[in-house]
Amino acid sequence: MLYKFKHPILIQDLRNDPYLQGWKPLKARFQSRAPAFRILPEDWERLSVLASRKNPGYETFLKDVEHTIADQGTKKQGIKCEKDLKERLARNLGILKPFGYDLELYEKGMEYSLKGARGFIDLLCYDRKQHHFVIIELKNVQADRNTFGQVSSYVGWVQGNLHRKKVVILEKRPIGLVISRGCNSQFVAALRVTDRIKHLNLSDLGFE
Repeated sequence: MLYKFKHPILIQDLRNDPYLQGWKPLKARFQSRAPAFRILPEDWERLSVLASRKNPGYETFLKDVEHTIADQGTKKQGIKCEKDLKERLARNLGILKPFGYDLELYEKGMEYSLKGARGFIDLLCYDRKQHHFVIIELKNVQADRNTFGQVSSYVGWVQGNLHRKKVVILEKRPIGLVISRGCNSQFVAALRVTDRIKHLNLSDLGFE
């Protein structure tokens, strides 16, 4: 046993979370003919958030594990986890100015929940010069085809739900910005079909 939860996540906690609305395992009441449900990394991340809210010591435990892994050389030094990256970037969006972005967080833009849809945006920003939304997806690993699909769906949601809620109708459509530790060939190929998804490496921003 690695960690004992004093306050487990209840089924009602899952049903009350906006991110998990429409989540297949929950809709099926965790019953399936298949041996098990596939749980995506972002779903695990959300479950960890819920567990940490009810068990504050769990977040500390996760950080200790991630730091141990990093110390063993399986991750580069500097950024230990995506949450660390998210918090550091949210505090200093000016680091993106040399790349043409003049950003501010939109409302409570950190882990912005998509109402009526599954998912949450790592950082939802508004570009003060270009006058459009920028959806930032952070990965402390390589970006891949799934990353492209994920950020594309978030861009579509923002365009359908927030694009016309600004006082002045925005002329420019929202874009997605993936910041990751490199990317694979599938992600590179996907970028060729649109100019609305951009990519930066963590190393471009000075993160190791």
